[in-house]
Amino acid sequence: LPISNAELFGKVEEALAARGLAGCKTTAFTTHGGARAFLRMDFTDASKKELLKKSKKLGGECGMSITLQNSFDGSLKAAFNVGVLRLVCLNGMVGLRNEVAISRKHTSKLAIEAFDYAFAEAATVFNKTLGVFEKLADSNITHDGGHRILDNLCYRHHLFSRKLGRQFAQVWEAPTHEEDKSRNLFNLYNAITQVTTHDIDAEDSDKVVHIQSRVVESLVKAGEDRGFYESLLIARDDPKERLLVADRKSTRLNSSHVSESRM
Repeated sequence: LPISNAELFGKVEEALAARGLAGCKTTAFTTHGGARAFLRMDFTDASKKELLKKSKKLGGECGMSITLQNSFDGSLKAAFNVGVLRLVCLNGMVGLRNEVAISRKHTSKLAIEAFDYAFAEAATVFNKTLGVFEKLADSNITHDGGHRILDNLCYRHHLFSRKLGRQFAQVWEAPTHEEDKSRNLFNLYNAITQVTTHDIDAEDSDKVVHIQSRVVESLVKAGEDRGFYESLLIARDDPKERLLVADRKSTRLNSSHVSESRM
């Protein structure tokens, strides 16, 4: 049976207080005409050291972000979606595995123990996700290589629309933050998360998680599979299948002689 939002959110608040995590930033919203409810919790308090990690490779401190999901029509199971919040830009990111189920055993009631387990599992997922992102940061690419990867993710693999792809390409072309100017697979992913975090409405959170999950899966594969990586670097023959208009300096456009190193 579906769990009521009031019961679920109430138990989460109780569990947060019990674990000394009360006071995190929370944002509640609904989608699908109110059928689906979400509660996003961002842990950016420096006193919660286990949920706030400093990574030089990722451009500074990263906090855990959890989005609690629920639905009264049964279309979503009660679960945590675990992500990473990069504090320098407040971009929210998801990794390869991001869902932690909240289970009820042999009863329709929610036990506080279910949330204790879920929070502990979420912390594990958070730390593993940081490791995945740091591996992406170790995979160097050229500036134009990043554009070719975006082109192929859009037109060959159909991971996102042309409209969104152009926004991703614009951020990659001119990074907003100094920490994002290094050319590697993590910062390419970060260009995508900047748009999906700040330019897409909260009501489309399902879409955001779907796009980010598929993109990070492809980038991780690119870091591990040479053949797949090289296929993403193939320039699209049709100019209409290039997300960014070729108006950059010719010296940059002709920089393909620069080797694109990976791990």
